[in-house]
Amino acid sequence: MGSDEKRPNLVTSYGLFWDLHETEWHKRDGRGPKGRMLGKLGSHIADFYYQPGIYVLYGNLGVYYAGIAPKAGLGKRISQHRTDAHGDKWHHFSWFSFGEVQTIAGHQAVVGERPFPTREVRLTRAAADIEAILHRAFQFRGNPAGFGVRAGESHKVGHWSQVSWGDVPKALERARGRSRQ
Repeated sequence: MGSDEKRPNLVTSYGLFWDLHETEWHKRDGRGPKGRMLGKLGSHIADFYYQPGIYVLYGNLGVYYAGIAPKAGLGKRISQHRTDAHGDKWHHFSWFSFGEVQTIAGHQAVVGERPFPTREVRLTRAAADIEAILHRAFQFRGNPAGFGVRAGESHKVGHWSQVSWGDVPKALERARGRSRQ
């Protein structure tokens, strides 16, 4: 989907309660500081480090901090909080991405876009997505709202699971192997 096309949702993908210590904040092979925030959805692997969106940090007493990452990307913004004044006060995070996720040519892995994409989203859908972010991030029990897709529509918001730091090489190899079949 092109960045100027209409789409139903504000949120395109999300990850809930990812472990701070299982995220690759810098390259393990020592080739620079760039990290990866890898998630999996079915057979797809995606890096959400540079995706624009909203994030929520959780400490021992629940929600600790929330913010928006419009330009730098979710990973960079969350990573900054590891070493700032908030660094020792949280250990898990959730994220809600506004960017499209696209397949890399020849691979089953996917990457995101940055910074904020320019596109029209219907206000009623955006409002429903904002409500869904609140319900998923803050774990309200009375109303588990879903993202603004109505029954019978094909557009879905992907719930991505975290790829643990130690599983990164294996997960990427599996994704590459499927693309050659």
